[in-house]
Amino acid sequence: DRSSGDREALASIHHDMMGLEQLGGDLQAALRHGWQAVNRYESADGRTRCMAGMAGVLQELGDFEAAEDAHRLVLASTDEVYYRVYAFDGLAYLSALRGDADAFDQWAARCDAAGWEHGSLAARAEILCFRGMGHAALGRTAEARHWLERAVSFAEEHGFSRALFRAEEALDQLGRSARASPEPLAAAPDDVRVGLRKMRVAAAGV
Repeated sequence: DRSSGDREALASIHHDMMGLEQLGGDLQAALRHGWQAVNRYESADGRTRCMAGMAGVLQELGDFEAAEDAHRLVLASTDEVYYRVYAFDGLAYLSALRGDADAFDQWAARCDAAGWEHGSLAARAEILCFRGMGHAALGRTAEARHWLERAVSFAEEHGFSRALFRAEEALDQLGRSARASPEPLAAAPDDVRVGLRKMRVAAAGV
């Protein structure tokens, strides 16, 4: 019906705004738009795509608990390799930040098994970078350097400026001194954090 179409159209607008605000650096505004989109989408695919984007915003914001909830909800809602690869990679990185090397290795292995190296260029640039940053967080300097140098080369070749900046910054930190992992923050609004947790609980097994 028309009301359903209107909700989908409005969700799509908020979804687009989330991406624009994230690129502009206003992560709180991005998150607000993403949350409105997730709660308006009628289509499961639209909701999954938006949840994957929200997971990235939450991770960038430093709210690692809420980011994990979002990544796990993506895994619970789709079999599409593109989104699952991002979720596996995100969960690996979050595990590294917690100092959980076993969980990092397990999620990274699942990401590898999903075939991320045959996926989109954008996904490959992100995963090269975050895999290196994950190794760095675990104190695996040689592995971190290997992945981050690959990330720099790949991002330069394909013109991914954000990934290039992130990888170069991580390499610089790696070369200067060991850096403590960032502290997790309850940075997302309460309604978003509580809402994501309720959705995760409702999706049994994630």
